[in-house]
Amino acid sequence: MSEHLERLQWREVAPGRFAVEVDSVDSTQDLARRLLGSTDSVVSVRALHQTAGRGRGGARWIDAPGQALLATWILRDSRLKGDRLTALAFAAALAVAEAVEAVAGIRLEFKWPNDLLLGGRKAGGI
Repeated sequence: MSEHLERLQWREVAPGRFAVEVDSVDSTQDLARRLLGSTDSVVSVRALHQTAGRGRGGARWIDAPGQALLATWILRDSRLKGDRLTALAFAAALAVAEAVEAVAGIRLEFKWPNDLLLGGRKAGGI
């Protein structure tokens, strides 16, 4: 693992459960996978910038440093399969859209299975 665990910013979000925060990383998903190999206490990874972010299907995701929510949440629940996982992703997309509209007055649209659109262009993914 290229990251030294002690150099990462750890924030306890529940007893024994931590969110990891970094300024820059190749990909929050890739860092989460690497951390899962060394600890089971991480529940999320968040970055201000990704240098090799990817969307669904491996599509490159480009961000402006500090201008995007770049995060991976780790869910360890064997009940989250099939339709339940699909429902959770949809609920998350709906929650994001409602929050963006409430805070910024911007209405997002959805594109199946996980895209958030602004003016017909992809603005995010779940």
